Amino acid sequence: MANKNEYIDEAYNTLVNLSADEQKRLEYEAREKAIRDYNAAISYAQKQGLKQGIEIGWHFRLILYIKLRSGDNASRF
Repeated sequence: MANKNEYIDEAYNTLVNLSADEQKRLEYEAREKAIRDYNAAISYAQKQGLKQGIEIGWHFRLILYIKLRSGDNASRF
């Protein structure tokens, strides 16, 4: 529990110091925004990649199904 209080005290002291200096606070907020924007962009890209992968998988499945139904040799896949 003592360690937890140390971390809280350290965070509070950092917050007080940043709040006292307007320029540092603005720089801190800009860094935090850049981190949030980066994380959002990565998350979006991952979701888009997953969506595209699923779509490609469904297309491949459909093609394979059509080939198998038509009696075509599916071993070429």
